[in-house]
Amino acid sequence: MKSLKILIILILTLLYGCGYNPINQISDKQVSITKYSLNGNSEINRYLKLNFDRFKKTVNTTRNLEVIGSSKITKSITSKNSSGEATGYEMQIEISIIVNENGKELISNIYKKDTSYSNLASKFELKQYEKILIKDLVKDIILEINNNLAMI
Repeated sequence: MKSLKILIILILTLLYGCGYNPINQISDKQVSITKYSLNGNSEINRYLKLNFDRFKKTVNTTRNLEVIGSSKITKSITSKNSSGEATGYEMQIEISIIVNENGKELISNIYKKDTSYSNLASKFELKQYEKILIKDLVKDIILEINNNLAMI
């Protein structure tokens, strides 16, 4: 029992000392997004707004950034059956981000993610599934955006 306690303390000490940080974490003291403007698809912009609100201005930040973003969704039919009904779709989400600091452009990137999916019998279920796909693709893009902000 005593050796188990020593082992646990040793493991916790090593983990604490290795400098582990979560990948998707930008320190509040590093970056603050003082202002942002978003145009394009309102559903995508809602997720981006939630992400950028996490980095609102705090007192002791070293970098104050301004973000300009635009987003769009492109849906297309990839396959049809013999009667001409769509059986397969492709969705592409594109988000363009420009990051400025004191009027100087730091980052200008276009992030794209796409996916293919099949048609569903119910149009309601298809719309719900598309909303889930949009949310998942935007989350992937937000991870990339946050990683780029952390690199500044």
